[in-house]
Amino acid sequence: MALGVHSFADYVASLPSGWSSFPTCQVPHAVFDMLDEELAQRGRRRATDMFAAVAGRPVPAQGWVPEIMLNAAFYLVREHFDDDVAFDRFNHEAAMSLYRKPLYRALMTVMSPTLIIMGMGKRWTAFRRGTELAVKHWKQGDTHQVEAVLTHPAGLHTEESLGLLRVNLVVALQAARARRAAVRLTGHGPGEARYELSYT
Repeated sequence: MALGVHSFADYVASLPSGWSSFPTCQVPHAVFDMLDEELAQRGRRRATDMFAAVAGRPVPAQGWVPEIMLNAAFYLVREHFDDDVAFDRFNHEAAMSLYRKPLYRALMTVMSPTLIIMGMGKRWTAFRRGTELAVKHWKQGDTHQVEAVLTHPAGLHTEESLGLLRVNLVVALQAARARRAAVRLTGHGPGEARYELSYT
């Protein structure tokens, strides 16, 4: 994990090979589309425009985009919100908007929470390339418990970007109509992050 990273500049400086770092780690352009739509609805500048202005290079217009661009862009977007609570709320609403899109709705909203969890490793590949998510599920009374382990190249993620992924996992459960869905980032180190999920 890139430590001591608190800004766009910090993150870019931490990348071992600059913008050529981690080329196999990618996200679908739909994630940027979702960010731009949600920001536009709030009268704010698009994430793709912010990134291009500061980085001096555009976000690819379609297909799969380097995940480092998304991680960096989130630092720029964060500057437009007063605090972490407001930023988390924005990311929650943006992720829910993405899961409602036709391409992803069938993956995320038509199955039970348990079926979503059982297939979460496979579904991860619809949203990420170059990283892996493994899950272990059990039940304790009426509560479902899940341990999710994200494996990624060391230096790709920061504590902030792993926190954003926590929000995405919460929304995935809520989109599947889970009750009392909760996700905690319980540990992280170079190349790995662990999350604890629960729902009823």
